[in-house]
Amino acid sequence: MAFLTDHSELIAGYVMGLVSYLLKDLYRLFRRSNLPNKHDILAYSEYKTLFNSDLLMLLQNQNFRNAFRPSTLYGFFEFFNKGLDKHPDYKFHNRRLEKHRADLTAAMVEFLHLSLAHLYDNKDDSQSETKTDIQDRPKSLNLKSTSLKKLKLSARKTHDAYHKLNDACGRHFDVKIEYINR
Repeated sequence: MAFLTDHSELIAGYVMGLVSYLLKDLYRLFRRSNLPNKHDILAYSEYKTLFNSDLLMLLQNQNFRNAFRPSTLYGFFEFFNKGLDKHPDYKFHNRRLEKHRADLTAAMVEFLHLSLAHLYDNKDDSQSETKTDIQDRPKSLNLKSTSLKKLKLSARKTHDAYHKLNDACGRHFDVKIEYINR
Protein backbone atom coordinates (compact mmCIF):
# COMPACT_ATOMS: atom_id res chain seq x y z
CA MET A 1 0.00 0.00 0.00
CA ALA A 2 2.85 2.31 0.79
CA PHE A 3 4.15 1.79 -2.75
CA LEU A 4 0.87 3.04 -4.20
CA THR A 5 0.75 6.16 -2.08
CA ASP A 6 4.40 6.97 -2.63
CA HIS A 7 4.19 6.52 -6.40
CA SER A 8 0.59 7.61 -6.99
CA GLU A 9 1.62 10.44 -9.33
CA LEU A 10 3.71 8.09 -11.41
CA ILE A 11 0.93 5.50 -11.57
CA ALA A 12 -1.63 8.18 -12.44
CA GLY A 13 0.66 9.34 -15.24
CA TYR A 14 0.93 5.83 -16.67
CA VAL A 15 -2.82 5.29 -16.40
CA MET A 16 -3.50 8.62 -18.13
CA GLY A 17 -1.04 7.74 -20.89
CA LEU A 18 -2.63 4.32 -21.35
CA VAL A 19 -6.14 5.79 -21.41
CA SER A 20 -5.19 8.46 -23.94
CA TYR A 21 -3.48 5.83 -26.12
CA LEU A 22 -6.56 3.60 -25.99
CA LEU A 23 -8.92 6.52 -26.68
CA LYS A 24 -6.80 7.54 -29.66
CA ASP A 25 -6.99 4.00 -31.04
CA LEU A 26 -10.73 3.81 -30.37
CA TYR A 27 -11.21 7.13 -32.15
CA ARG A 28 -9.24 5.89 -35.17
CA LEU A 29 -11.29 2.69 -35.20
CA PHE A 30 -14.51 4.71 -35.05
CA ARG A 31 -13.40 7.02 -37.87
CA ARG A 32 -12.43 4.07 -40.05
CA SER A 33 -15.82 2.49 -39.50
CA ASN A 34 -17.31 5.55 -41.23
CA LEU A 35 -15.03 5.21 -44.22
CA PRO A 36 -16.75 4.65 -47.55
CA ASN A 37 -17.00 0.99 -48.20
CA LYS A 38 -16.33 -0.60 -51.54
CA HIS A 39 -20.05 -1.13 -52.16
CA ASP A 40 -20.84 2.60 -51.85
CA ILE A 41 -18.00 3.49 -54.19
CA LEU A 42 -19.22 0.97 -56.79
CA ALA A 43 -22.84 2.18 -56.47
CA TYR A 44 -21.67 5.75 -56.96
CA SER A 45 -19.71 4.78 -60.07
CA GLU A 46 -22.86 3.17 -61.52
CA TYR A 47 -24.80 6.41 -61.10
CA LYS A 48 -21.93 8.38 -62.63
CA THR A 49 -22.04 6.03 -65.62
CA LEU A 50 -25.82 6.30 -65.93
CA PHE A 51 -25.75 10.09 -65.80
CA ASN A 52 -23.32 10.62 -68.65
CA SER A 53 -22.65 14.07 -70.08
CA ASP A 54 -25.26 13.69 -72.85
CA LEU A 55 -28.02 12.88 -70.37
CA LEU A 56 -26.99 15.70 -68.03
CA MET A 57 -26.99 18.18 -70.91
CA LEU A 58 -30.43 16.96 -71.99
CA LEU A 59 -31.81 17.29 -68.47
CA GLN A 60 -30.33 20.74 -68.00
CA ASN A 61 -30.81 22.42 -71.37
CA GLN A 62 -33.57 20.71 -73.31
CA ASN A 63 -36.89 22.50 -73.63
CA PHE A 64 -38.39 19.34 -75.21
CA ARG A 65 -39.97 21.35 -78.02
CA ASN A 66 -36.96 20.75 -80.20
CA ALA A 67 -36.01 17.32 -81.40
CA PHE A 68 -33.55 15.33 -79.36
CA ARG A 69 -32.10 11.87 -79.70
CA PRO A 70 -34.26 9.41 -77.74
CA SER A 71 -31.18 7.19 -77.59
CA THR A 72 -29.86 9.61 -74.95
CA LEU A 73 -32.52 8.24 -72.61
CA TYR A 74 -31.99 4.52 -73.38
CA GLY A 75 -29.71 3.90 -70.41
CA PHE A 76 -32.16 5.77 -68.24
CA PHE A 77 -35.11 3.63 -69.41
CA GLU A 78 -33.05 0.46 -69.11
CA PHE A 79 -32.25 1.34 -65.50
CA PHE A 80 -35.93 1.08 -64.62
CA ASN A 81 -36.71 -1.80 -66.99
CA LYS A 82 -34.19 -3.97 -65.18
CA GLY A 83 -35.50 -2.83 -61.78
CA LEU A 84 -32.16 -1.38 -60.81
CA ASP A 85 -33.84 1.41 -58.83
CA LYS A 86 -34.72 -1.24 -56.22
CA HIS A 87 -31.66 -3.45 -56.70
CA PRO A 88 -29.40 -3.64 -53.59
CA ASP A 89 -26.27 -3.05 -55.67
CA TYR A 90 -27.51 0.46 -56.46
CA LYS A 91 -28.36 1.38 -52.87
CA PHE A 92 -25.88 3.01 -50.52
CA HIS A 93 -24.99 1.71 -47.08
CA ASN A 94 -24.36 5.24 -45.84
CA ARG A 95 -27.68 6.72 -44.65
CA ARG A 96 -27.04 10.25 -45.95
CA LEU A 97 -26.08 9.03 -49.38
CA GLU A 98 -29.05 6.67 -49.44
CA LYS A 99 -31.41 9.57 -48.68
CA HIS A 100 -30.02 11.50 -51.66
CA ARG A 101 -30.31 8.39 -53.83
CA ALA A 102 -33.96 7.94 -52.80
CA ASP A 103 -34.68 11.57 -53.75
CA LEU A 104 -32.93 11.03 -57.07
CA THR A 105 -34.84 7.86 -57.94
CA ALA A 106 -38.16 9.55 -57.06
CA ALA A 107 -37.29 12.39 -59.44
CA MET A 108 -36.17 9.86 -62.06
CA VAL A 109 -39.48 7.98 -61.84
CA GLU A 110 -41.44 11.19 -62.37
CA PHE A 111 -39.25 12.16 -65.31
CA LEU A 112 -39.52 8.65 -66.77
CA HIS A 113 -43.31 8.77 -66.82
CA LEU A 114 -43.44 12.26 -68.31
CA SER A 115 -40.75 11.58 -70.92
CA LEU A 116 -42.41 8.36 -72.05
CA ALA A 117 -45.71 10.19 -72.41
CA HIS A 118 -43.93 12.98 -74.34
CA LEU A 119 -42.19 10.53 -76.68
CA TYR A 120 -45.47 8.70 -77.25
CA ASP A 121 -47.34 11.96 -77.95
CA ASN A 122 -44.67 13.09 -80.40
CA LYS A 123 -44.83 9.76 -82.18
CA ASP A 124 -48.55 10.33 -82.71
CA ASP A 125 -48.03 13.94 -83.83
CA SER A 126 -46.94 12.91 -87.30
CA GLN A 127 -50.18 11.01 -87.73
CA SER A 128 -52.37 13.51 -85.89
CA GLU A 129 -52.45 15.91 -88.85
CA THR A 130 -54.81 13.57 -90.66
CA LYS A 131 -56.85 12.56 -87.62
CA THR A 132 -57.61 15.81 -85.79
CA ASP A 133 -59.83 18.69 -86.66
CA ILE A 134 -58.41 22.18 -86.82
CA GLN A 135 -60.75 23.15 -83.94
CA ASP A 136 -59.18 20.53 -81.67
CA ARG A 137 -55.64 21.78 -82.16
CA PRO A 138 -55.62 24.68 -79.68
CA LYS A 139 -56.68 22.36 -76.85
CA SER A 140 -54.00 19.81 -77.67
CA LEU A 141 -51.35 22.52 -78.07
CA ASN A 142 -52.31 24.00 -74.69
CA LEU A 143 -52.22 20.55 -73.10
CA LYS A 144 -48.83 19.88 -74.70
CA SER A 145 -47.37 23.18 -73.48
CA THR A 146 -48.53 22.30 -69.94
CA SER A 147 -47.02 18.83 -70.19
CA LEU A 148 -43.82 20.31 -71.66
CA LYS A 149 -43.54 22.60 -68.64
CA LYS A 150 -44.00 19.64 -66.31
CA LEU A 151 -41.45 17.63 -68.27
CA LYS A 152 -38.92 20.45 -68.18
CA LEU A 153 -39.44 20.95 -64.42
CA SER A 154 -39.11 17.23 -63.86
CA ALA A 155 -35.92 17.11 -65.93
CA ARG A 156 -34.50 20.00 -63.91
CA LYS A 157 -35.51 18.31 -60.65
CA THR A 158 -33.77 15.09 -61.75
CA HIS A 159 -30.68 17.05 -62.79
CA ASP A 160 -30.55 18.85 -59.44
CA ALA A 161 -31.16 15.64 -57.45
CA TYR A 162 -28.28 13.96 -59.27
CA HIS A 163 -25.97 16.87 -58.49
CA LYS A 164 -26.98 16.76 -54.82
CA LEU A 165 -26.08 13.05 -54.73
CA ASN A 166 -22.87 13.75 -56.64
CA ASP A 167 -21.88 16.54 -54.23
CA ALA A 168 -22.75 14.42 -51.17
CA CYS A 169 -20.69 11.51 -52.51
CA GLY A 170 -17.81 13.83 -53.32
CA ARG A 171 -17.79 15.28 -49.81
CA HIS A 172 -18.20 11.87 -48.18
CA PHE A 173 -15.48 10.13 -50.16
CA ASP A 174 -13.02 13.06 -50.18
CA VAL A 175 -13.19 13.60 -46.42
CA LYS A 176 -12.63 9.92 -45.75
CA ILE A 177 -9.78 9.58 -48.26
CA GLU A 178 -8.16 12.70 -46.78
CA TYR A 179 -8.38 11.08 -43.33
CA ILE A 180 -6.71 7.86 -44.58
CA ASN A 181 -3.80 9.85 -46.00
CA ARG A 182 -2.98 11.44 -42.63
